[in-house]
Amino acid sequence: MKWKTTVKHAIGKFWETKWNSEKTEKSTIKFLDIKHSPFGKPHQICKNVSNTVLDVTKAEVKAKLVTRTYTLQHDKSKFSGHKESDLCTLCGLCKEDTKHFLLECTALKDIRDKHLLKIEQYIRNNYSDSESIIDRLEKEDVFLQFILDSSLAKLHHIAKLKCHNIRELECLTRFFCNGLHTKRSALLLRKK
Repeated sequence: MKWKTTVKHAIGKFWETKWNSEKTEKSTIKFLDIKHSPFGKPHQICKNVSNTVLDVTKAEVKAKLVTRTYTLQHDKSKFSGHKESDLCTLCGLCKEDTKHFLLECTALKDIRDKHLLKIEQYIRNNYSDSESIIDRLEKEDVFLQFILDSSLAKLHHIAKLKCHNIRELECLTRFFCNGLHTKRSALLLRKK
């Protein structure tokens, strides 16, 4: 039985090393916090998802955004050899990348503000220095990271997040991402 433990440990070490090296090389996973020895432990995005179709769909949307497999106009432009424009088809103001989609697109402002208000209210209700937390996240230019994967260690230092807060924030940000996705999809269907 000892050989099984040795093999399991060696395989785990190999994949941990490979994941860490790929994380530095691949822009698609720059928002994903890969924990030390993540095997057998679900990521925060999947950890607290109920068994309903709606919750699984919300987690799927967020996972695609975190791993940059959610196709935005910037991606379409890149993959078409720049034959297609990378401008946001909703607002037409900027290139549609993850940051623009989640934090800047004027066409999604109403739904974004609604969900951000809930996140800000949660922070205000659970942290005494809530204003400075939000300011620090924006100042350090990690607010996008906070929305996508709040389990990142750097965010814990800035916001002093606790485990139960991360679970709650994960749920709120999952709703946030899905709300923007739903609104974007509806607006794109209307444009056709």
